[in-house]
Amino acid sequence: MGNQREIRQVAPSAQLGVAIPIRDGCVDMVASVLSKHEMGHFYTYIAEPGADYIISNMDYGKTPIGTSDTARFIIQSGGKMWCGYEAFCDHIADVAKYLHDAHFFVGDELDYIDEFRNTNGKLHYKRVHSGYWLAVDEYLRNKRGLPE
Repeated sequence: MGNQREIRQVAPSAQLGVAIPIRDGCVDMVASVLSKHEMGHFYTYIAEPGADYIISNMDYGKTPIGTSDTARFIIQSGGKMWCGYEAFCDHIADVAKYLHDAHFFVGDELDYIDEFRNTNGKLHYKRVHSGYWLAVDEYLRNKRGLPE
């Protein structure tokens, strides 16, 4: 997949892009997973504790997420997924065990939207929309009754 993607988180916070708190004592493990690939390969990063962090979403603007007492795993929205979608899903699954629970959606610019849930360190994802382009925020408002 090389198509544009839109990623929106709905829990534990709601915003464009993803910011998931990293479990206590697991920052080094997440950093180890991220270090296996060149910086930005999956558009995933670590926001250090106390940093006033802004997710630099490509093509969608910036999302200020402020400071936190804990480190956060960041996924920026936008850009082409040159890594391949299956590789992206595997990458997120690799770090899921080190992250707190979270819920987010990934939309492709042409066809589909997938729902991702990390629950008790295990990633679950499924296709929730396909067949035509639909913005993720529109899907959330119209199909799920969630605020943008």
